[in-house]
Amino acid sequence: KSFVTGFGIQTAGTTCGGDTGSAVNTSENYDGTNFSVSGTMNTARANLASAGTQTAGIAYGGNNPPPGSSASETYDGSSWTTGGDLNTEHYNLAGLGTQTAALAAGDAPASNAVEEYNGSAWTTVTAMPENKEASMGSGAQTAGMVFGGQTPPYTGSTLLYDGTNWTATAPLSTGRESGATGSGTSNTAGLCAGGNAAPSITNATEEFTGGTETITSRTLTTS
Repeated sequence: KSFVTGFGIQTAGTTCGGDTGSAVNTSENYDGTNFSVSGTMNTARANLASAGTQTAGIAYGGNNPPPGSSASETYDGSSWTTGGDLNTEHYNLAGLGTQTAALAAGDAPASNAVEEYNGSAWTTVTAMPENKEASMGSGAQTAGMVFGGQTPPYTGSTLLYDGTNWTATAPLSTGRESGATGSGTSNTAGLCAGGNAAPSITNATEEFTGGTETITSRTLTTS
């Protein structure tokens, strides 16, 4: 599958949605060793965002096909339940937070739109200071970060969010979109690996430590 999303931790994670030639609604749980097929989402879609843990997750937005979806669903570790819809259809958006305090940022085409979820409904909140598409998110709703993406072109810009306001901080060294990210619990530590970059995909891995982006010696392998 491509354009899939995921949430949880290394030994208890879930992947859902994606594209296998058309959008799918399947999900799988990971226990640190093996994947097992789990419940299906009510709405099939790719390019969606997600947040939370394996037993308390949320997936939202996406496309099937474009221009986008406003669907939002919660996950309890085995089954999906339809929740409150986003106010605007979004795909290629960044997600972060928890099942009851999630954040949706950006859109396709590039947008500065931001919405917060309180466990039942989405609310439009302070827009980002720049447009972003296919950016990455990490952290919590009141201490989050959104980085990379397209404006276009590819960008490395990093924005911190405190629950009300956005602040620019140190950018990624390699501008990129659609990278893999580690979803921490604050905006002082983050991880970004791989992604689409000019002139082609990159295997560069960068860590964020409270104001500094550092290229690490760990790079993704390719086959």
